Amino acid sequence: MIDGVKILCNLNPTQWTNNKNLSFRSWTDVTTGEMPYNNRHADIKGLHLSIIEGEAETYCEARGALPRYYNNGDHNAFDYDYNDFLTTCDLLKTDLSVSAETTDLKRFEFGLNINLPFDISNVYEAVKCYKMNIAGINKINGKRNGIKIDFQQYEIKIYDKGLHQTKKPSRLMRFEVVVKKMEYAKKLGVKTLADLQNKDVWLKLSERILEIWSDIIFIDKSLDYRQMTEHRQKKYLRFFDVHYWGNLNRNTYYKAKNDLKKFQSLYSKGINAKEVITGLFIEKLQKLTTLTPEEIGDKLTKFQNQKNNEDFNQKEQHLKNENWRQINHLDKGLKTGNILPDIHTHFYKENNSKNNNTNSSKKSPKKIPQLNQKNRCKCMNCKKELTNKRANAKFCGLKCKNQYNGKRRTKERQRNRVQEMKALKKLLPKLERLNLPLLVIYKADGLQYADHLSQNEIHAPKDWIRQIKKVMITNDKNTPPQTFTTLRAKQLIRTITEINSKTNLVDKP
Repeated sequence: MIDGVKILCNLNPTQWTNNKNLSFRSWTDVTTGEMPYNNRHADIKGLHLSIIEGEAETYCEARGALPRYYNNGDHNAFDYDYNDFLTTCDLLKTDLSVSAETTDLKRFEFGLNINLPFDISNVYEAVKCYKMNIAGINKINGKRNGIKIDFQQYEIKIYDKGLHQTKKPSRLMRFEVVVKKMEYAKKLGVKTLADLQNKDVWLKLSERILEIWSDIIFIDKSLDYRQMTEHRQKKYLRFFDVHYWGNLNRNTYYKAKNDLKKFQSLYSKGINAKEVITGLFIEKLQKLTTLTPEEIGDKLTKFQNQKNNEDFNQKEQHLKNENWRQINHLDKGLKTGNILPDIHTHFYKENNSKNNNTNSSKKSPKKIPQLNQKNRCKCMNCKKELTNKRANAKFCGLKCKNQYNGKRRTKERQRNRVQEMKALKKLLPKLERLNLPLLVIYKADGLQYADHLSQNEIHAPKDWIRQIKKVMITNDKNTPPQTFTTLRAKQLIRTITEINSKTNLVDKP
């Protein structure tokens, strides 16, 4: 469960320097033989010990993987349970005089290893994001291994533990939560190493792992998309794009997440990989916490079989109605099953009285029931039902259409402004070392002009800067140009002008 830690030991440095099992080293100037820094470092069984002299006092710090220390400095690719952690704390007390009660945790990692019944690359492809933060590339020792989802206070990692240890691909998956700021661990009641000796804390850490895994957007290819309508097929295919989830706001993110749950409850087929991994997590966490089933109760098993029960019950109730058959125009020629109807799928009631009474069927023509009133289309702006409109209509009138598109354009401009401000903040400190090719677009006398200029050619007066509308950096032909508009463009040209003015003053004799 517990892996890497960074702890402040609150010791007298002599307790380490007088230890015969420790050999400390420090930085030395090879020319003069002087020691510019008084900091000292030592390594023992996978732990890195540091004695750091501060302005007020001297600190003793230890960081490394506790399972490696428990394993005499060997690998940590094994199940490190609660009893092993208690033994490690006793070893730290005996060998290094580190007491669990007096140490302060500055950073720690918790997670578990499981053996997958399928290739681990399938998990990398299926994990999209967590809490509106998309998955990125995880690197260990400079080499790519797995994925990670980074936050300010913590980090989630999923990688191949066997590849990390033996340099060969395996199916041993490591799921790990890295606590970077101890503010995140306050809710778990963790502050010192002694807090981790509490079994209740291990149970809370186990629940947190299952909560995170349950909320991760996980999309594999276990859904039968042929049973979906055209609209749902397009939406389902968009879900596979990881950048789609990163561009959503809070409302659209949770709406898309609920839509995904509905799809998984309606169109699931075969084995659900996320549920398989959830079962493996629960089994391994019960082993690592060394708690009995009576002590655990349903605190871990409640995360198993995460489904949308309301939609699932609707589907089950609909399947019991044998008088309805589905006609999906996307799947003509395919044998389709009975699924929950939506606005794009038409259901017609079967006429079972034809064989019983042929005379009555000849006299009265078949009546096809109309769509349910609940399935009528609604305006995307005012949410009113659309009457006397085409089937693919989206708005009740031109006013609603303009209001909806105006809000969409405003959000797009706000998003672009935030991106430009971030890019400009990174670019301004680097301008003195660069000579960028620029395309400056400005407006004068009612006409718009564009000039190609290099950075060192710009000496713009204030009146000309006021007329600038857009600046594009055309540095690389293979990538789209970086664009700054309005105030950001003027600020960029103003800063370049100030830099060039200072450079000219320095060059003059």
